[in-house]
Amino acid sequence: MRRHFFCVAIVAAAFVAAVFLIAVRPECEQALSCADCSYCEALAIYQGIQDITNVSVFDLARETYGNVWHIEDGLARKVTYAGEEISYLLFSPSKKLLGFYHNKPGDERAGKDVVLEIMDIETKAVTAAYEGDYKTSSWEWIDDGRIIVYYNCGSPCYGFTIISTGGETLDGPRMLGLSYALSPDKQWLLGSVDWAQTLGAAVMNIKTKKEYKFVQTGIPSRQYARYAASAWSADSKKLALLNKQSASQNLEATVYDVADDFKATYRQAVACEFIEEDLLCDMPASPELFLAGVLEK
Repeated sequence: MRRHFFCVAIVAAAFVAAVFLIAVRPECEQALSCADCSYCEALAIYQGIQDITNVSVFDLARETYGNVWHIEDGLARKVTYAGEEISYLLFSPSKKLLGFYHNKPGDERAGKDVVLEIMDIETKAVTAAYEGDYKTSSWEWIDDGRIIVYYNCGSPCYGFTIISTGGETLDGPRMLGLSYALSPDKQWLLGSVDWAQTLGAAVMNIKTKKEYKFVQTGIPSRQYARYAASAWSADSKKLALLNKQSASQNLEATVYDVADDFKATYRQAVACEFIEEDLLCDMPASPELFLAGVLEK
């Protein structure tokens, strides 16, 4: 009987912990972005649902299952918008605006129609800036007036659209690569190119739309793809790319001067050899760490 009571107590305790465990570490309470609080831990009591326009957005946290919570005095309320779950919250650079995804109300195919909403933190006014389908992926701020939204468009296909916070399409939808990275100053968009026998990168100026392409064609891209990498300098003045060396089986890291029309200013070869069908390159670190060192030279 005592053993039975002990087992029931353990099960009950586990159930209570599962119900009341809301993800908030102490350091997350001061975080300026909900994305900083992906995995946090503390106890709070669930107290229902609250609309995001009725809470202090700087007190939000996100628990491990993706729901957004407002926690105050040990009480947790699930935060939604217009009765729909929200996700992918990001503050604008000035912290005056907050963007988030939510499912389009009334859609019977839950999750297949998504809306990117932009909320003025001071007035709580909310504007629908973008509507997409289930292929909509991540998004990020360029500045307080412009946003870039990424989406899957097939295989292989990964596109982007640049919009204003008011919903005006400024560029796209179109494709530059299969993955993307904004330069630190948000002036350039880099797309990593990796498809049949073609490997490298394409770079586009966000304002002028001018593009630069750095690709190798007619190569066994499957073997070289795991080494291909790119890295911006912290001041966005240099771009480093790692790709197959022309007329050689080796790799080559190249540093480009952004201000000088992407003129190559430094090159460093990396010896490679094929062992059967595997490509092995003499690289002392990961491609990303290797390029970080090259940028310092």
